[in-house]
Amino acid sequence: MKLFLESNGFTFMEFNPLLIFRFVHSKSLRNTTNDSISAQNIARYVMAVEYKPYPPSFYHMDKLKSLTRSAWSASAAASP
Repeated sequence: MKLFLESNGFTFMEFNPLLIFRFVHSKSLRNTTNDSISAQNIARYVMAVEYKPYPPSFYHMDKLKSLTRSAWSASAAASP
């Protein structure tokens, strides 16, 4: 998903779920949740934090990861 967004010129942010959890619990004493309430809480968190775009990844790092994974799986398949 990240590669798709970056290659098409979109900026995005990644959120740590623990930070959202702590934000929600700092604002309310209630423990009731459902999809609607969770969506509202995430939207409130997004409005409360400063927008910091995810730094663009380096092309070489992605290729290196892919190459390492393919070499690792090839060596695992070749060993008895």
